[in-house]
Amino acid sequence: MMLLNEELAPINNAQVQSIDFFHDFIAFLNWLSEKPIKRTITGNISLRDIGLLLPQLRTIQSVIDDHKKFNWRLHSEQELQTLTQIKVIAGNMYLIYRRKGTILLSKNGRGFLTNLSPVQQYEQMVLNYWYQVNWEYFTPSKTVKGQTLSELLQKKQNYFWSLFLQKGEQWIDYEKFCKTTRDYFNLHEYFDDAYLGADYELYSDIDFTLFYKNLVLFGCVETEVTSTQREWERKIKQFHSTPVGLNLFNKAVHENYLFS
Repeated sequence: MMLLNEELAPINNAQVQSIDFFHDFIAFLNWLSEKPIKRTITGNISLRDIGLLLPQLRTIQSVIDDHKKFNWRLHSEQELQTLTQIKVIAGNMYLIYRRKGTILLSKNGRGFLTNLSPVQQYEQMVLNYWYQVNWEYFTPSKTVKGQTLSELLQKKQNYFWSLFLQKGEQWIDYEKFCKTTRDYFNLHEYFDDAYLGADYELYSDIDFTLFYKNLVLFGCVETEVTSTQREWERKIKQFHSTPVGLNLFNKAVHENYLFS
């Protein structure tokens, strides 16, 4: 049975402040409250400002560590996916704006930082991504009959939130979840890779769109993954919703948020 508002313990500031992506989102806005960030000609954050921001951000440390390990040079903001995701969400929420080659904190952004609690800030950030930011921008996917998989999953997201509410904090088998999703929405045409195999494609595409760059990033689910030294070889075995995630799913479903 779907959980209702009164059946969920309210989340607190400490819970959301422990989520790395939310920490970085607020750190980015706090940085802008002190000084503007310079943009390149292509609109990316300048490498100089990225260098100044690095100590403030948790989610990109693994990328920076890999660059140092292999003696790679950082060429662009585009190599730091979560930083771009933060910038896009903040822009979509009108918390920042562009002027003369810089990014600045808007009046709305200052109000967001000073007038809202961390829980309220977190909820607005996640709900904006779910319903206002096009997931295809961060997880490009195959097009079938004029619609990509990312676009389809985003339009059907309330189905998943309702399912997760019904399951509560129970563990869910990932492969079974993916196959059920494929069959329920008749997604077979999206997964026909003869080389990698349809199942591999199914698990990978749903992982990136719904989990790796979304629910896991926002602290809404916890996953158990296969043991491997290489991050790109890891596979989800099972997952379950967190208390934070359940509260967000409940808010989205019962307040009738719809992707527009």
